[in-house]
Amino acid sequence: MTRLGLLTALLLVVPLAGCGDDRHEYPPAVVDSFLQNCEARADERDCDCAIDRLRERYTYEQFQSMEKQLGDRKVVQEMANVVDECL
Repeated sequence: MTRLGLLTALLLVVPLAGCGDDRHEYPPAVVDSFLQNCEARADERDCDCAIDRLRERYTYEQFQSMEKQLGDRKVVQEMANVVDECL
């Protein structure tokens, strides 16, 4: 899996936009869409890791607000840092 593949999946799912553990709740449709887009470019393990890391780090509301800031290099870098944890 490449960093670019996972980052692309992140960027594709944000516009659509915690479990019983430390993860925040995201609507099932958002998680499913993320995984489908990601798995078209990466292996399932990396994609599962990426969505888990996002849900650990960001509330769904924070995740949604990233859509408005995708042109901001800082936001893109934050997403890339999440992806890097899974590679």
